[in-house]
Amino acid sequence: MPDGFEVTESLEDPYQDHIGIRVGFSDARGRELHYFAGIPGEFGEGLPLDGPVQLATAEQGSLLGADETWVLVWQTEGPCGAHATLGHGFARQGFLEVLRESGVLSG
Repeated sequence: MPDGFEVTESLEDPYQDHIGIRVGFSDARGRELHYFAGIPGEFGEGLPLDGPVQLATAEQGSLLGADETWVLVWQTEGPCGAHATLGHGFARQGFLEVLRESGVLSG
């Protein structure tokens, strides 16, 4: 869990071969994070592509967003391979910093 954030929701989404998860977080400043794993779909649809980012696992993800809404999407192997983290209320750098502190991004 990111430092200073609290869990606001935790949902399981059953599929035939796996269970997808969604976990929501918020902080005292009103910023929100939502993490998805194993839930197929288009995350960040309509947001401009910012570019690739290096994950802590040595894989690359794609950063999309503008203003206060940012999305990081990446793919791993297996039925739960679709991953996304959505942030609202963040400047670009603040979103990336929270993901670094959480161990999602390298550096």
